[in-house]
Amino acid sequence: MTFEDLSLKFKTARPLVILRAKSAPLMLSFFYKAFREGHITTITNTELRNKLEGYLEDLEYEEKDEELDATTFFDDYSLKSEQYIEKWSNAGFLRKYPNDEGEDLHELTSDTQKVIKWIDDLEQREFIGTTSRFRDIFFKLQNMLELGNENLEQRLEELEKKKWEIENEINLLKLGKRPSVSDDVEIKEQFYELNKMARELLSDFTEVEQNFEQIRKGHPAKI
Repeated sequence: MTFEDLSLKFKTARPLVILRAKSAPLMLSFFYKAFREGHITTITNTELRNKLEGYLEDLEYEEKDEELDATTFFDDYSLKSEQYIEKWSNAGFLRKYPNDEGEDLHELTSDTQKVIKWIDDLEQREFIGTTSRFRDIFFKLQNMLELGNENLEQRLEELEKKKWEIENEINLLKLGKRPSVSDDVEIKEQFYELNKMARELLSDFTEVEQNFEQIRKGHPAKI
């Protein structure tokens, strides 16, 4: 990681270009509201423009953007929303493609999703599931050791131990023992991790789709 490498990345790496954009706070907060909060992956150009127009009105957004048409009036949110959507699409921050009826559809690019996820992860969580984290690490290490062990006798011994633990818990439950359950902190921690994994998976699928699109167009895909 040299100065020259980082200088080039800040100029060419799409996630860093997104963060350096003048309209980044507006763009990313709007994308989060329009796509993430509504659990939407695809939206029509008309609907997205209308949503952005309403968002600009709610913010009373009047910051001057030199890249927009100079004839756009500050309070003309309809024109500004149209120009912003076009600008973000042309810059590769937002994917645009026509449907079967010829209407433009929009999706977040994988790079934009990565930036939103990274910013989302910067938010300080309301809970710290230390016990849950240590337990998860322990189980994963234990599973790694078990699956990496080729000794037949030791594998059988471990399976017999698990069998005894399961049968013992069944018998205790039948005798009326209350089952152990996760507390609220552990449940929140697990939900956070599952939600994070789901977002990462969605971003991966989007990137794969975009790579196939680049291959189809005859361009080299990102590795």
